[in-house]
Amino acid sequence: MAKKSKNIKPTYAELEERVRQLELESEELQKARKDLANREKNLKGHNIKLARKSVELADIRRKLEDQNFEMEEFHSKLKNENVSLVRKSIELSDLMRELEDINFNLEESQVELENTLNELQQSRKKYETLFKNVPIGIYRSTKDGKILDVNPAIVKILGYPDKETLLQVNSEKIFSESVNRTEWINKHGDKGDLPEIVTQYNCYNGKKIWVKDIAQLSFDVDSGDYFMEGSIQDITAEIKAKEELILAKERAEKASQAKSEFLANMSHEIRTPMNAILGFSESLYHKTTDKSHKRMLDSILTSGQMLLSIINDILDMSKIDAGKMEIKYNPVNLKLMSREVKDVFKGSADKKGLSINISYEENVPEYLVLDEIHLRQVLVNLMSNAVKFTNKGYIQLSVEFMQYGKIDRNDLTIKVKDTGIGIPEEDLDNIFEAFKQQSHYLNKEFAGTGLGLAIVKKLLSEMDGDIKVKSVTGEGSEFIITLPNIEVPEYTSNRDSEKDKEYPPLPDVKYKDVTIMIVDDVRQNIESTKFLLGSDGISYLEAANGQIALQILNNSTPDVILIDLMMPVMDGFELARMIRKDPDLKAIPLIAFTASVLDKEKSKILGSGLFDEVIYKPASKHGLCSKIHPYVSHSTTFPENMNNEKGTQIKITPEAKQKLPELLEILKKEFYKQYEALNDKLVIFKIEEFCKKLQSLSETYKVPLLDSYVAEMQADLDLFDIEGVELLLKKFPDLIEKIEALGKSEITVI
Repeated sequence: MAKKSKNIKPTYAELEERVRQLELESEELQKARKDLANREKNLKGHNIKLARKSVELADIRRKLEDQNFEMEEFHSKLKNENVSLVRKSIELSDLMRELEDINFNLEESQVELENTLNELQQSRKKYETLFKNVPIGIYRSTKDGKILDVNPAIVKILGYPDKETLLQVNSEKIFSESVNRTEWINKHGDKGDLPEIVTQYNCYNGKKIWVKDIAQLSFDVDSGDYFMEGSIQDITAEIKAKEELILAKERAEKASQAKSEFLANMSHEIRTPMNAILGFSESLYHKTTDKSHKRMLDSILTSGQMLLSIINDILDMSKIDAGKMEIKYNPVNLKLMSREVKDVFKGSADKKGLSINISYEENVPEYLVLDEIHLRQVLVNLMSNAVKFTNKGYIQLSVEFMQYGKIDRNDLTIKVKDTGIGIPEEDLDNIFEAFKQQSHYLNKEFAGTGLGLAIVKKLLSEMDGDIKVKSVTGEGSEFIITLPNIEVPEYTSNRDSEKDKEYPPLPDVKYKDVTIMIVDDVRQNIESTKFLLGSDGISYLEAANGQIALQILNNSTPDVILIDLMMPVMDGFELARMIRKDPDLKAIPLIAFTASVLDKEKSKILGSGLFDEVIYKPASKHGLCSKIHPYVSHSTTFPENMNNEKGTQIKITPEAKQKLPELLEILKKEFYKQYEALNDKLVIFKIEEFCKKLQSLSETYKVPLLDSYVAEMQADLDLFDIEGVELLLKKFPDLIEKIEALGKSEITVI
């Protein structure tokens, strides 16, 4: 039994086999489940499809019902159409009758057409006549260039012996190389007008002519191709005239450029020595105490400034003619400007015994929008002429303002009237022309360039204004300025504080440990600059060009550098660029010191960004100091004698005060008779004797008023200033009155 049990027990291999069979059965069972699930899924899908089919069948049923309804409506419409066809048949009968009427009309039109054809034939004959006789060349060609027809004019223009010879030539060969005919056509499509071209055509004899070609591209129905119709006009003479005009313009521009360069060089070359002349003269003027020497130096300075004024007039004319005069409008206090202009000429007017009067109409606004710089130049020119050509009487500057309704743009009228020599009638027509003055005999007495009034005229024209003149010989002149459409500004700057401003003499300036470098190739410019600035507290570094200046700057660092721009070896611009690139030097203030005053050069200097300031030669002491002082350590003191003369008192000794009555008796009884005789005849040697006697009297009585009068007369005599001597003689009665008033007033006694 035990043995039998042992045999029944399965082996391990059998168990494994059994497990595999169970796993296979399990897999088959899972597959069967999956198949069953898929069948269920498919069955559900089939049921859904059946449901959809059922819905579709229901839709089809409804559509059939709708179609049946529509068929019923169609049958109803068909019946209506049959009725309409009957009506159409009736209308057709009516149309047949109308057609018969039309045929009748066509027969009449045929007659009219024949008449029209006859007229067209006549027009064609006229066209052919015009085609043959018109002076403009007319052609017809294919798109590829074959010439189909030309008129006699084009045969003549191109120089061909006859029409047949020209018809054998392709248009491509007639066109010059400057224009490609095929590209010209293809670029602008297959139809329509082609753009006008100006090109050269090759003539029969090989000559080239300039023509204007105007053409259009059209489609030929008969040939099924495009063709060109156009006209040409010989413009060779016109082109040559334009070329000559361009050459003339280029020559004129070169001449204008040469003129500008000449003026720039002339200005620089004249201003450079003038800088030394005026610089040394002004420096000596401030240092000398001798009155006769001061008068001489004052004459040099005045003459130098007059020369500069002439140079500026020429430059102004050049700028206006070149169209480079820039007009800038800003609110301007015209009353203040007029007073400033009056102050400019007050000294010269007083010297001639003239009065300058200014008047304004009540309605003249305080501020007007004007070009202040150029209007001031106009007034200065007119006032200068008025003072120059007037020996007695007055000069009147009047301002009028004409307002139109409620608008804020009005006309400004400024008049400058004098009681001078006047202008001859024959000179009135050309008085505003450049380099024109009055009659020849006046040129010797009244020197000038004859540019002043020409500049005035052109400046006013730039401002859309005008000037006219009225004059009677021997009675004076009146210049009338009109500026139209002047705007009254809504907002203005607060400049009222300038109304009573005064210009005091130069103060004493002291420097402390200041180093100034002057770079200039003209030695006199360096020396005159040093004389003007002085030497107390200033040490100078000097260089003749930029290269030398850079060598000096390797070992020294000045407080400020004055740089001339036109120098050999290395000019001022290159030196400034080198300094600005050096980190150790770039902070040094650089001042351009130049004689170039043309707008082009000014723009170049200011636009370079290299310079802190610009000083234009010739420079005055005040001009130099005002530019340099912001960059150097200095102090200023004003001497006591710089106070306003109105507030000073004349000081004399007690002895001189006691002798005033005695002095007055001598002056009135003895010297006044001599004065009357001299004042009529102006004999120089007698005036010298008169001056010596007055000088002796002055030494005896020691009255400052008499001392000053004698010193001034002696200075005029030394300079042979006849005009100054004459004016001083006329003031002799005033001197007696002042001395007489001195005895009656309170006097501070020394």
